Amino acid sequence: DLYLKANEYLQLDINKFDHEFYKKAITLFSACLQVDPAFAKAYSGMAMAYYNRYFYDSYFKENYLDSCLILADRALSIDSRLDEAYYVKGLYLSDNGRIEEALTNFDLAIKANPNYFQAYSSKGYILIWIQHDYVKGLENYYNALNLVRGKIRPESYDNLARAFHEVGFFDKARDYYQKELDLTKNKILYFNRMACLEFINENFSDAHI
Repeated sequence: DLYLKANEYLQLDINKFDHEFYKKAITLFSACLQVDPAFAKAYSGMAMAYYNRYFYDSYFKENYLDSCLILADRALSIDSRLDEAYYVKGLYLSDNGRIEEALTNFDLAIKANPNYFQAYSSKGYILIWIQHDYVKGLENYYNALNLVRGKIRPESYDNLARAFHEVGFFDKARDYYQKELDLTKNKILYFNRMACLEFINENFSDAHI
């Protein structure tokens, strides 16, 4: 029960960027470990909470990202098939420039849980934007899209659209930006994307409109 409630607050923190939600999540994950010090998912959940805090400027000096790695490794020492722990460790390694190790950990997350769409998405990002392996990158983005539902699905459409934009398949990019708009109704974001596409195509009058 403590773990489930901690995860609820963690998702609220991720979605709303509210430090109060973060503190409640950490408190509840810690309470889990007081009840059961060998509860691996509480360590990986706390690792994800620390990773999320890394994106706040005021926390850069407090080694939150290093804490994330320590907690992920602790979780894996208890449960070597814990998908979330491999995933958050992959995020840490990627942010520290250890790209091949990051890919290995994303693969381990997928091996432990073939439905872990976040691992496919993060792997696709590395392959496309860092290694420029567009074929494998798009394959992973499509794997993520096929698994994701609900409020997170527009993000998968956006990932695919930007990837096709990058390689010059502008019609495909437009299609996925349209799919994203259909779900989000965010016309400001959509028109911004369209303006970028027209500008790259040197259709400057359309970009301006």
